[in-house]
Amino acid sequence: MRIRARWFTLLAVGGLIATACTSGGSSTNGDKSDGTSGGGAMARNETLYTTGTQWGPPANYNPLHNWDHATGTKGLAYETLFHFDPNSGKLTPWLAESGSWTGDKTYELKLRSGITWSDGKPMTAKDVVYSYEIGKIEASSFHTLWGWLSKAEAVDDHTVRFTFKQARYQEWDYTLYL
Repeated sequence: MRIRARWFTLLAVGGLIATACTSGGSSTNGDKSDGTSGGGAMARNETLYTTGTQWGPPANYNPLHNWDHATGTKGLAYETLFHFDPNSGKLTPWLAESGSWTGDKTYELKLRSGITWSDGKPMTAKDVVYSYEIGKIEASSFHTLWGWLSKAEAVDDHTVRFTFKQARYQEWDYTLYL
């Protein structure tokens, strides 16, 4: 019995080594080693890579699907209100023009003018309010936000006012760039 197990182990290891070896000329999807593509596939240097789940490709690309979306799409495929610079520890406005605390429990955000959706329609404060209100759905990835946020309202086309039950400044900053 031990001899069979040793032979099986040796064959399995040999099979894994053979599988890992490639000719180096091209990959299974037609990409050549110089980054260009063959056979109609996109070249590797023109491909956006992201991660899926542990066992396969992404189930979806919607970042509101907290449990199975493609990691890394926020900031690449989906733009955020602010970007976070880890070197300076500061938020940099992106879709937002600015944002500040106007009171102990009130935060006002100004959107940049000229931002449009992919269909050409302007992005408005009502769109931001709608997006944050999705968090009221219990299955959303940021549902807990509504435990301390009481209201999001569009003041005008470019201004959103957030009113909090409890101000959690650091946690709020975190939601602005995710």
